[in-house]
Amino acid sequence: MAKPDSGDHPEYTGNGSPLVAGRKWHWATYVTRPTMTINKPKGRNTGASMLVIPGGGFYAVATDLEGTEICDWVVRQGMTCAMLEYRTPQVWPREDGQHKRPEVLLGLEHAQRAISLLRERAPTYGIDPHKIGAIGFSAGAYLVIDMSNTVEGTYRLTDAADRPPPGPTLPSWRITREFWTTARARAIWAYSLG
Repeated sequence: MAKPDSGDHPEYTGNGSPLVAGRKWHWATYVTRPTMTINKPKGRNTGASMLVIPGGGFYAVATDLEGTEICDWVVRQGMTCAMLEYRTPQVWPREDGQHKRPEVLLGLEHAQRAISLLRERAPTYGIDPHKIGAIGFSAGAYLVIDMSNTVEGTYRLTDAADRPPPGPTLPSWRITREFWTTARARAIWAYSLG
């Protein structure tokens, strides 16, 4: 997999601004090693799982506002939640005054690998490999859209986990914070998971 545009910087975390919903949000940047944090439901387990891909403009990862807070809701619904922290920053080159998508999109590689690992390790995580969804916010939404429309992995196969198609098996959601806060949106999403 390609390396992030982070130079020699160590990973850095902080509290974001401007305020969102009246409070600061937490983020990580200069991420050189992607991670997937698994959160299992405490009681009822539906077997479904959700990969949460936070936003951050491909410069940072909004770890709480669009990550852990979403996972808290997902596990209350009886699903396993996996939050992806992907490598950042990634510079989008400018061409004719416009940002151009990089040839290798690091976050997409990580999202595909995360889905593949969830599918391969389904028995260990107590999930159904046919009930894996993805939800993304901002830059994470861009990654979910790409992943949902890509039938093959965008990186060289690493091991047997990478052999099945790298996309989610449940309907994928790409939403903003404003959409998420409505009761109607949460009801539609819960209904789609059965």
